Amino acid sequence: MWPLQSRNSVANVRFVFGVLKAAFKQAASLELIGKIPLAEGTFNDFIKSKIKPKDARLRLVDCGRLLEHWAARYRHETTTVALAVLILAHGTRIDETRQAGRAWHIPAVDTKTKKAHTLPLTAQACAFLTRYRASQTARPYLFPGAHGQPLSETPTQLAFVALAGEEWISHDLRKATHTAWADLGVDYPIGELLLNHTPKTLDVTYIHTSAEAQKRQALKLACQAR
Repeated sequence: MWPLQSRNSVANVRFVFGVLKAAFKQAASLELIGKIPLAEGTFNDFIKSKIKPKDARLRLVDCGRLLEHWAARYRHETTTVALAVLILAHGTRIDETRQAGRAWHIPAVDTKTKKAHTLPLTAQACAFLTRYRASQTARPYLFPGAHGQPLSETPTQLAFVALAGEEWISHDLRKATHTAWADLGVDYPIGELLLNHTPKTLDVTYIHTSAEAQKRQALKLACQAR
């Protein structure tokens, strides 16, 4: 851990630590090793420095220019632009979005939180998707890949790098959407539900609904503002 920290950020070192623990656990389940190293260890046992959140690369004032840029590239990069539009409109993660099917219910297996997530689609989103689907052949996924599967992770990431250059990454779209909701007066719990964040203990205690009407209204406000 210490040699890694000398040449990598603390966030990257923590990611490596997580992968290492997962690899040990998998090896033990396959009976390749008899004991799991680091079974009781935590990242804080090695490094106690706090990980500072990254500054957002996109500001709300950038979104108008961004949409104009995407509109100019839509004809030649239809799938990638459509993927980016859905992320910006709904604040979803890139892996959740690329696996979208005919109805946008994201099953637990596809979410980072391992909690199923349903997003209402606004009239604006439906109009955009209708136009997008007209350019696609009939397939079970909005963003199809090979062999009847959704677009895989690597081609998706490469396409986004080409679309964004070095200006932003997919998570910056999610951050921009979250900021827009806050600026429009969307209640914090509704924003958290839309982002499918893991709820805090207090939120779990007081929020007992999926608040579909409030989520739809928040998305409508964001579309109107853009």
